[in-house]
Amino acid sequence: PVPGSSREAQIIAGMKSGKGKGTLTSMINTEFINSSDPLDRKKGFWMSQQVKAEFNGMDVGDVNKDGLNEVVVIDGHNIFIYLKTKENLKLLRQIKGKSYHKYVSVDVADINKNGIPEIIVTSLNDRVLNSFVLEYHDGDYKTIASDIRYFLRVMETSSGMPMLLGQTYGLGSSMDGQGGKVFSSQIYEIVWKDGQYVSGDKMKIPLGLSVYGLTIDTLSEGTGERIIALDELDYLLIIKPTDKQLWRILSFGSTPDELIWRSDSQYGGSNNYIANVDKQKQQSTEATQDDSAFANLRIVMYDTNKDGKKEMIIVKNLSSVGRIFKNLKLFTSSEIYNLEWDGLGMAENWRTKKINGYVADYCFKDIDNDGKPEIVLALVQSVGGSLSERSVIVVYELETPQ
Repeated sequence: PVPGSSREAQIIAGMKSGKGKGTLTSMINTEFINSSDPLDRKKGFWMSQQVKAEFNGMDVGDVNKDGLNEVVVIDGHNIFIYLKTKENLKLLRQIKGKSYHKYVSVDVADINKNGIPEIIVTSLNDRVLNSFVLEYHDGDYKTIASDIRYFLRVMETSSGMPMLLGQTYGLGSSMDGQGGKVFSSQIYEIVWKDGQYVSGDKMKIPLGLSVYGLTIDTLSEGTGERIIALDELDYLLIIKPTDKQLWRILSFGSTPDELIWRSDSQYGGSNNYIANVDKQKQQSTEATQDDSAFANLRIVMYDTNKDGKKEMIIVKNLSSVGRIFKNLKLFTSSEIYNLEWDGLGMAENWRTKKINGYVADYCFKDIDNDGKPEIVLALVQSVGGSLSERSVIVVYELETPQ
């Protein structure tokens, strides 16, 4: 061993030079992959002050055209716009919504291509989608579209351009194998046309997948685009673009050409619950809870080690009771994984130690305006049942090659 080098440094060096799995462990800042408590204030790690809210979603972008990226966060019916300073989050604006609305997701992207990134919010009132879009004009955030009847999610395409996807509220029947599930509907590209957001091309994504926990990307050079998604049981799927229904692709005993890989372990995991109950029809407590759903976490693809191949950055939320209660997912801790396609499946490059808290949303963007992206987590430190809701924004620096 090199004199004066720590045991951790030697382990990292061994992993770096070793063959097979773990060769990219050095990519993640060693201070938090090896620290017994990844959430202490060491180099490469930053945590905001606590916010008295339960975060549901978060994204990063320059929403007020000041040349700096802001952090846009939602809870159940409020939008918070922050600027990250060295010490904490500075609240620039809070935009209050109606208390009977449920905000499901938020994205920041310039879909209408006017140079100003929009704030795109999926909102529900019971089973009616009333999603909306805000944009900064003349010193204020103006609503440029409302009552959009889609679950909305922005996906980074392999070209690096953002694409807005939309999915209507599923009203399937049990006849088609889908049941009346929330996400049993087609996914479309949503485009800006004649001053409004309208559905464009139908995506070649299997019916039965959710617009959440989904991306489309190439896994390696020479391969076509693949659908990378979390299914409703939180297993990762890699599928060739197809119009086939998901239940046919996954049906027992079949070996479809479309399914390339399915993970053995679960990833993602969400407490962001969408109750699929028709309040007009179902006054009884025997509401069909099976048809309810969760808005799953994003899947982020990025070439962090600059080798020309994108890896997957994905969060795994962990629950002390496991995932056995279909309608009660009380996730209380989490881990971040970096996975890479090795020709047979997604192999683990590295993971963080367990993080105390539930990740409601995350991204890999430049939150501190230093020109380099960071892993940004919207972390909920207390969930449900507790007297106070507390959330923080956590930032991890990655040691990326220049």
